[in-house]
Amino acid sequence: MRLLLSDHARKRMFERGISLDDISEVVRRGRKWREGDTVHATMRNVEVVYKVLGSDIYVITVYCR
Repeated sequence: MRLLLSDHARKRMFERGISLDDISEVVRRGRKWREGDTVHATMRNVEVVYKVLGSDIYVITVYCR
């Protein structure tokens, strides 16, 4: 699994102090649900919104809940 980040997600990571390791952990171990063609994953106070593209994960945005 490769994590691909949108420019928007990179910007939000920086603004919100969320690391790539945080995102990876939330995607792997967080509670998940679908909304349309996106997947939301949350763990502790971090939420990641992403799409599955084959074997890759395309991160759309990340935020603190």
